[in-house]
Amino acid sequence: QRALALEADLPQAHGAVAEVRWACDGDNVGALEEYELQARAAPGDGVARVNVGYTRMAMGRYSAAAEDLRAAMALDPRSYFVAMLVAERMIQLRQFDEAESACRRAQELSPGDSRAPAACAMIPFWRDGDAGPARAALDAQLRQWTASNMAVESALQLLYALPQRVLELA
Repeated sequence: QRALALEADLPQAHGAVAEVRWACDGDNVGALEEYELQARAAPGDGVARVNVGYTRMAMGRYSAAAEDLRAAMALDPRSYFVAMLVAERMIQLRQFDEAESACRRAQELSPGDSRAPAACAMIPFWRDGDAGPARAALDAQLRQWTASNMAVESALQLLYALPQRVLELA
């Protein structure tokens, strides 16, 4: 609030207020208002547009959310972070073709990262129950497992879909 008092259009301050309203207050309407102000004040910020979309998802406004996610990819096509956020949100919206496209883009932008292959491998599982790609991605990650928290997080994401493999590993 102090930052907004000093500079009423500061995008980061609107984003911070939105986070508090969403995470602490459970106020999706207030959070959406603040995220929309952030997105207007920073029209090229793909993450701000993802946040608008994600909040709309929480409010059950799914087609508007999908439009925001598409806009985020168009605004910031060179951002790995935006591509991953869009991929994950499109999976939640069951827009699997668009999730795959965002996943491929994330892999192009950061080919050595383990998070994108894990997310991409989950798409066939969520779309048709096909755990084969998740199993292959998990096996690939286990071969290159390091102390990386992201590798561990990605592997855990895949293990949710593969309870038998969890038991085998245990």
